[in-house]
Amino acid sequence: MESILMPVNLQKYVALLLLFYGLLSSWGCHSTRYLEQGQYLLQSQPQVKSEGKIKKSELQAAIRIKPNRKILFRRTFLHIYNFGISLQRDSSFVKRQLLKLPKLKRAFDKTTNWFIHELGEPPVILDLEAIRRDSANLYNTCFALGYLRPQVHYHIDTLMKSWAHQRARLTFEVKEGKPFKISQLTYDIPDASLLQAYGVERSHLRVGLNYSHELFTRERVRATQALRDAGYFTFSQKMIRFEVDTTLAVAADSLDYVPTGVAVVVDEIPPRFTVRRIVISMKAPSDAVDLREAFKDTLRGAALSAERRAMLRISQKKLHDSLAITFVVTSTIIREINYNFIGRRVHLREGELYSLSAAQLTHRRLQELGMFQYAMINYEIVDSDALDVYINMQLAAHYQVKAGFEAFTDQVTTGTNLPSVGANFTLRNKNTLGQSELLDWNAGGNVGFYAPEEESGQLSNIFYEFGTSLNMYIPRLLIPVFGNRNSGQFSPSTSLNASFRLENLREYNRLSTGAKLTYKWFHNSLSRKTFSQFTPVSLDFIRIAQIDSAFQKNIIDKLPLTFQRDYQPRFSSRLAYSFTHSNYQSTRLIPTYFFRLNAEIGGNLPQLIDRFTQGRGGDQSASDNKLFDRFFYAQYAKLSVEGKYYKPLTEGSELVLRAIAGYSRAYGSTLVVPQESRFFSGGTNSMRGWQSNTLGPGRASLSDFTNETGINASLAAPGGEILLELNAELRFDLISYLEMALFTDVGNVWFNKTRAQKANISEASVFSGKNLVPGWDAGLGFRFDFSFLVLRFDIGQQLYAPDRGWVINRLFNEPLLRSTQINLGIGYPF
Repeated sequence: MESILMPVNLQKYVALLLLFYGLLSSWGCHSTRYLEQGQYLLQSQPQVKSEGKIKKSELQAAIRIKPNRKILFRRTFLHIYNFGISLQRDSSFVKRQLLKLPKLKRAFDKTTNWFIHELGEPPVILDLEAIRRDSANLYNTCFALGYLRPQVHYHIDTLMKSWAHQRARLTFEVKEGKPFKISQLTYDIPDASLLQAYGVERSHLRVGLNYSHELFTRERVRATQALRDAGYFTFSQKMIRFEVDTTLAVAADSLDYVPTGVAVVVDEIPPRFTVRRIVISMKAPSDAVDLREAFKDTLRGAALSAERRAMLRISQKKLHDSLAITFVVTSTIIREINYNFIGRRVHLREGELYSLSAAQLTHRRLQELGMFQYAMINYEIVDSDALDVYINMQLAAHYQVKAGFEAFTDQVTTGTNLPSVGANFTLRNKNTLGQSELLDWNAGGNVGFYAPEEESGQLSNIFYEFGTSLNMYIPRLLIPVFGNRNSGQFSPSTSLNASFRLENLREYNRLSTGAKLTYKWFHNSLSRKTFSQFTPVSLDFIRIAQIDSAFQKNIIDKLPLTFQRDYQPRFSSRLAYSFTHSNYQSTRLIPTYFFRLNAEIGGNLPQLIDRFTQGRGGDQSASDNKLFDRFFYAQYAKLSVEGKYYKPLTEGSELVLRAIAGYSRAYGSTLVVPQESRFFSGGTNSMRGWQSNTLGPGRASLSDFTNETGINASLAAPGGEILLELNAELRFDLISYLEMALFTDVGNVWFNKTRAQKANISEASVFSGKNLVPGWDAGLGFRFDFSFLVLRFDIGQQLYAPDRGWVINRLFNEPLLRSTQINLGIGYPF
């Protein structure tokens, strides 16, 4: 299996980097050399010893004192800092003579300042004030979790060994004591309507739960939302008090907890507000800033006479008499708006109680339409129990043009881990049919390079791709059965897409034309964490043209007949469903996750057409997987699951885990799942020790399929029908814009055993006990974060290759870096 060789110049830079690090470590190895008498360097992460009643991770998170950071080796940044100090304090004759040159002196000062103040890190010295502050943090953590009488002590161990001069370890000892548990719970809410709206049965507080600040905070938030949903517009969290009684400790010594009484108290009884009037004000981008200065009309369905409707050309389909909303619009847009469509997205109702959830849902649904630059909701209390709702919006420009450059790193066609660069142009028509439809026309392409030639190390031929697509986004479900059901709260949408793409490779051209219908909806009206996508129809026609004669002879003709179909005209159809649940945040403050399930079934539509046309139009058989005896198709089912977990470790580091599992299977007269629907492993976002898509299947290699192992042979990589892959990556900040990562990947693909013999697939490629051997790689990477763009450079080293065994055992007996892969990418791998 071939891999990209590291250019000679880059090898020199790596050697210089290693040499620099060695000098740096030796020069700054005495990490305490610049400490004053009586100062102690924190040797390691402070430890916490407790009774085990609180999770150690929660206690550890309360400690703010951290030792000096490291990269692979201990106190790397402190060594850099000491290195800079050493350069500054060096008073050698050579330095004095060199610094007499002004330019050299400026460069020297700039470099040492960079070492000391930007790249380096001063020593973390044990400070009694910081230790007492962390002791208080530990006490407060225990208190917040229901342990109201904890004891916190600390111990400093000054290391007396010669190598540990002026270093110390810090240990905190925490005795949580007995937890305070809710043993009595009462509600002191004198008003019956307020008590009913409070929703005692939905309370987070329960008898038997530990006293907890977080518990009371969540209850305040829940109760306030519930009360404001019930019309209590002016209610706030401050109106809720929790009275805690710790005098219930009768015979408490015999219990392993301290019984506590909690009373929920609401002293003030605010009025319930009814929505008296809803007014929606809309204007065009060209209108005056102040709507009062523009010529405007006030419209209300029931108040419009037939003559005025005819004059304004506003029919009942645009503004129905039953729509209880007043519209204030400028004359420039009065005929463009479908007022019924806007009204259906307003969930507040005149004459009904105010609801905070309805207001939030209204704002979100109006804002996500894309036809408004902004949507703001204001309120005016007009009576002791009534309010008016004012919704102000400004239409966005009818047309929008976008153009830009982009980079692609998932090169499934060229077997290279080098990014390609392209440009794109998008023309968007907003509110195409008067109900906030978005019509996008997109055209774009990219140019990339093949992997460097092994002998010269130079980039070889280029490849390019060009595509265009037309997409219509409709903010509702185009399904007749739904009618006027109130499904809008889940923000349903429909997408219609048509596309064309040309891939011009050195070996062949691939042309693909497709059309797709997709429905999308969210599972919660106020949350974007969970959504589903359903594609009932997806059609693609794929044709391979201008195949290079050498590639045809040396690669395609040597493939099993089943895989040769991948290079013949194909008609593909599929039905797919996707479920996504995620709370991912890029802030690195709390653990987050991502989960996705994909299911699809393909080939049934062409099979039905094939059966119907059998014996007609020259189609002689319905079991040859050829439509009209010209276009191949395949019947298959496919299921995949992907999960990601992001765990913050420190303020500037996190551990990221990903797992992917997939299974697909051909059925009917199809022997193998088609190429466009198989699983592949290897590449910049997958197994980073291998070129794109070249790992597997099973213990087989490319030569088992093509008898060729050149770069162009990777285009014939068969992939597999079963996928298992695990990835782990430790990311941590070096400086403000530079991040480093240590990673490892384990995975492989296989074919199903049931039809392998008929498809002439080698035994080493099928999923079986002896072939259940994954590839394994590890490596390190650097990420340059420029806010708008993340550039990634990863070096992956194969440790175990399924077709070759342990690679690490013969690293020095093979060509230099044969099993090392360089990955250049845009963005994070996952």
